[in-house]
Amino acid sequence: MRISFSPQQYRLAVDAAIAVSENKAKLNAAGEVINRRVDWSRSDFELNLVGTLGEAAVCTAFGVPFEMVIKRFGDGGSDLMVNGYSLQVKTRIKQYPQTYLFVKDMDKTNADVFVSCVMDGPATVDIVGAISREKFERCAVPMNFGYGVMPCVETGLLTDIQSTKEILYSSANKS
Repeated sequence: MRISFSPQQYRLAVDAAIAVSENKAKLNAAGEVINRRVDWSRSDFELNLVGTLGEAAVCTAFGVPFEMVIKRFGDGGSDLMVNGYSLQVKTRIKQYPQTYLFVKDMDKTNADVFVSCVMDGPATVDIVGAISREKFERCAVPMNFGYGVMPCVETGLLTDIQSTKEILYSSANKS
């Protein structure tokens, strides 16, 4: 599923990424948090914008409002809630010939579902698909893409986002 943002929607994502970047920079400078990014070729702001756009795209796909809440110490292990399920959105900057969804540290996430997104232009996000935490943990293999060994699954194992939406909304609310 492809989501393209209007200039107004894009501006909201930029504003959210600025707020996240400033919050993280202050906490990092004070020694209260450690920067855990894996791609050191890009700025914190650029990575926060990419992540924010992915989250906004998933909100659009699931029909939930995009609300960027700046928390002192990050997202608490998930990015958003959909019908009682916690989702962690992972957004890559470009598509690679062989694609994977990886989670740097499973101990730092409490998500029920992982969603993979890829930027396809400055204001367009392709939502590749989703996978339950249970299936991710069962199917993940350790791989190193130059950022250290992390659990990964091939994106071919993901469920398309429309089917994921139907599953999450047809299930009884978890809350």
